[in-house]
Amino acid sequence: MAAMKHKNIQAESSPRVKDVAGLRDLEEALKRKDVTQIVHELAWLFPEKAKNEKLRKLAQFALDDAEPPLTRDRKERVFLECIAETKRILRGGPMRPMSRLSIGRELDFISDCEGVEGWTIAQCLSNLLLGQIRPRRKAAVVSSMRNDGIYILDWIAHYNVIGFEHSIIYTNDNSDGSEELLRLLADHGVITLIESEITGTVPPERKAYGHAVQALHELRDFEWAMFVDSDEYFIPGPQYECSIANVLSAVERQFPEKLPSGICYHWLWFISAMAFARTPGLLIERFQHARRHRLTKCIARVADIASMRRDHYPEVKEGGIVVDSVFDPVDLDSIYSADPRYGGGRVNHYWTRSFEEFAVKKARGATLNLAENQYDRPLSTFFAWNGFETPENHFPPDTALLRNVKRRIEELKALEGVREASTKLERNFPEFVRNLAGENLRNLYEESRTEVTDL
Repeated sequence: MAAMKHKNIQAESSPRVKDVAGLRDLEEALKRKDVTQIVHELAWLFPEKAKNEKLRKLAQFALDDAEPPLTRDRKERVFLECIAETKRILRGGPMRPMSRLSIGRELDFISDCEGVEGWTIAQCLSNLLLGQIRPRRKAAVVSSMRNDGIYILDWIAHYNVIGFEHSIIYTNDNSDGSEELLRLLADHGVITLIESEITGTVPPERKAYGHAVQALHELRDFEWAMFVDSDEYFIPGPQYECSIANVLSAVERQFPEKLPSGICYHWLWFISAMAFARTPGLLIERFQHARRHRLTKCIARVADIASMRRDHYPEVKEGGIVVDSVFDPVDLDSIYSADPRYGGGRVNHYWTRSFEEFAVKKARGATLNLAENQYDRPLSTFFAWNGFETPENHFPPDTALLRNVKRRIEELKALEGVREASTKLERNFPEFVRNLAGENLRNLYEESRTEVTDL
């Protein structure tokens, strides 16, 4: 048995899990299956529970066939069930493939708004045990979509073509008919679809990311996961030939001893020259002019993620580093102050698109009942955060990528029912916009005009 560290268990009256640094010793004790050490570490991490007899029961349940402690706390039950499933997998049980899953509003708490600081003991044990599952596949992409039916095939095909092996899509409260297409794609095995019932009091995206990291065993079948929105398209640098596999091979060559926990890619913010009406075509084809932006999105090593509550980058376990697109270390405390670097790739962010499409985004954000609703932007931001096309801000798409994405879309449409569902979404889009925004959208467009501002 490893020697005990002499920690003053009574020195604090609040949980010690204030950051990821307190978890390493517990993680090592779990790997050694050392119940006594696990109890000791838990007592140090959660000093107010130090004398609770449940500590040993929880430790034993995490490692062997002991019965889980009795609890009336529904949050704790979620993680006890997760621990049971993780143990089954660690003992050689197969990963249960899932095409469709529903999660209810009772899981709103998993939005992980407090990060590690808000973890319970059961959640702490569950997360660290999940990290012991050995992935068999390389990379998945995780997203949250709502009323994005007209982009679904475009987005999925893009990530298929650049080499992500699977797409995990969370969705909720669609009114554009998206569920039909998403469910078909899930039934065909193209995606994993997770339909989330929400109350509107937590950001749906944060609930999705929290669930993926804390409770979705299927995600643990992948070494890496990229967390992006439906209007974000990852573009590897030209040296990687539009391939995420080439990116990850380069990372492995540069960091042969210890891989980084995440790779952050800066946004390239695509503008639409104040376009009012949606036009046909792929996003990467329709919009080819952009502004540089300091915000990032990240592909992260799943086992190293402690929390995705920041949305744009992961909180990682102690000892993990996050790098930028050219593999230079990033200081997460000042990540937004760094000038954007695109040497190894970027994330194309199609935030504005046309005013008709922006009206859908606006309506989606307005349904949330958050204390600070950053998703309900005024219509004027369509103009303020837009821009005009010039030769200097032209970023044309890779022609081979464009060709391959179109080919993949046709392959997806050839699946039973997919072409019909996609065509219906396209056909119904004008009426869908009218139902959301009314007949006077053109007047709102004129009334909301304002000057372009800095991003």
